[in-house]
Amino acid sequence: TQVSNAITSSEFFRESVSDIQNAKWYFLYIGGIAVFISTLLLLMLRFCGGIVIWFLLFALLVSVFGLAVLLGYEANRLTENPSEGGQYLNLYSPTNLKAASITLYVIGGLGTLIVLFSLSSIAVSIAVIESCGQFIADNPMLIFVPLASSIIGLAFVCFWIVVFVFLWSIGETVIDGEFPLGQVKWSQSTGYLAAVHIISLFWNTAFIHLKGGFILSSSAAIWYKAPSVFSFPLLKSLWWGMRYHLGSIALASLILAIVWIIQLVAAVLAYYVRKLKASEVDSCI
Repeated sequence: TQVSNAITSSEFFRESVSDIQNAKWYFLYIGGIAVFISTLLLLMLRFCGGIVIWFLLFALLVSVFGLAVLLGYEANRLTENPSEGGQYLNLYSPTNLKAASITLYVIGGLGTLIVLFSLSSIAVSIAVIESCGQFIADNPMLIFVPLASSIIGLAFVCFWIVVFVFLWSIGETVIDGEFPLGQVKWSQSTGYLAAVHIISLFWNTAFIHLKGGFILSSSAAIWYKAPSVFSFPLLKSLWWGMRYHLGSIALASLILAIVWIIQLVAAVLAYYVRKLKASEVDSCI
């Protein structure tokens, strides 16, 4: 009952659930499009990886030079008709456009030189990418490893939210006369449990992420070094991860979780600092 009251009394929770229900089909469409594009990219890398890489490099250089030509043409047009530039910002001037055009020409020229002097390195990179395509073709079940990690991670987050709702409802309900909703006052032990529970979110999420990465990397090592020894690299990597490397993955996950928490705390502090500075400026005005 206490949990039910806590849930129904939260307008934010009801709005969030309603938004998820209304947008569920959009989530499915976006997920389907992502899977289709990923599969198409894997097929292209498998059968024509070199063509794709060279096309992307060529398209990038053509785009840079093309933009440089357009900016130069626009700068010349504004020079011949200076009255047309008056309706734009000061940055949109012939001088600035010419400078931007020259900068892009320089970037495009340097990019072309880098490509020409890195032909052997690019060829090696293409060979590595084609080998990755061959690796996926020989082990097609590995495509589902990121998907399975995402599903497991989503299920864990849902479970974490349910547990947090129960944890949030523990304590004494305090009713404020000026506020229509009651607030749950936590004890010190409940606060410690909430902190541990929040840390567990980052730790377990990192563990699920790194576990999937270990399976992929271990399967690649088996495929490259001993493809005839192990018939199912995916299952063997899953077993190795649980049997021999569970502690290493857990330690790495803890380190990654600590980094994420530090980043989150820093982002929150930066937000409040900006908000405080904005309020001080408004008060001065």
